[in-house]
Amino acid sequence: MMIFLLLAIVAVLGAARAITVLEAARIEAAHPASGRLVEVEGGKLHVLELGASTPSDQLPIVLVHGASGNLQDLRLALGDRLAANRRVILIDRPGHGWSDRPGGVADASPARQAALIAQALGRIGVERFVLLGHSWEERSHPRLRLPFRPGSRGLFCWRRSRIRGKAAWRGTTPSFRRP
Repeated sequence: MMIFLLLAIVAVLGAARAITVLEAARIEAAHPASGRLVEVEGGKLHVLELGASTPSDQLPIVLVHGASGNLQDLRLALGDRLAANRRVILIDRPGHGWSDRPGGVADASPARQAALIAQALGRIGVERFVLLGHSWEERSHPRLRLPFRPGSRGLFCWRRSRIRGKAAWRGTTPSFRRP
């Protein structure tokens, strides 16, 4: 009797695993990476570039999404509109969307995520930029600016909040400088 119970448990767990693998493959096929995978220390980050290269007087805008999201969130909200006249770079944070989380839990800290994003930007040749961050990511954006202090020209972090029962977008850390 005990053997049948164990076999039934193993069969149910095996079936659940197979369903999970098949469903993940179906979702990945339906939603392929829209950008390119850029090598960083221990893994890859998903980076999507929109718009034309900007003249030297117009800095590219780097958009980094918040928690529980991916770069498509900001692409739909802002990316395509901003790309009408600027170069826009969207990045999936480590462990989100199509990006790896090379160091596992160690890469969950804002400082580590900022370092990996800084590596990806450096690998695609972006030295000067304006950075827009959303939600949880506002904690790592000031850290991201540190490696690029001479080249970073602006930082704006915002989050969606509720004001008098209505959803609103609110800037939390604007600090823009002209190049």
